[in-house]
Amino acid sequence: MSLKRITQAGDTLIEVLVSLAAVSLLLGGAIATSSQSQRGSLRSQERSEATKVAEAQVEHLRATPYKTIDTNVLFHFGTAGNLVSGAGSVSGAGGTGYAVQITRPDASDHTFTVTVSWTPAGGGPSNNVIMKYAVY
Repeated sequence: MSLKRITQAGDTLIEVLVSLAAVSLLLGGAIATSSQSQRGSLRSQERSEATKVAEAQVEHLRATPYKTIDTNVLFHFGTAGNLVSGAGSVSGAGGTGYAVQITRPDASDHTFTVTVSWTPAGGGPSNNVIMKYAVY
């Protein structure tokens, strides 16, 4: 009876280390991609909320008689829909604070500009959503 000789008993330490390094690189890339995707989703949510805030301001502007608006003043609409002098702030669902203001370039122009500004969660430069509404 002849016996076969086993030439290799298992993986060497080098092969195991190379495999671990490859798996670590793959997992690191997946984590980085996931984190970047989450940040992008949060920024999209913030912009969506800011757009809703701006739309609400335009709706209040649309519902307010033009002659009752002091057009030489910076203003916004409060949570109850009341006209408030100066810029204001609104909190979003995610806790983000939005600065709101409505301006008009000059008295002869019937176009109002609604600006909603915020600083993104996690920092970075501030962002703006700007909507224009013309009253005739």
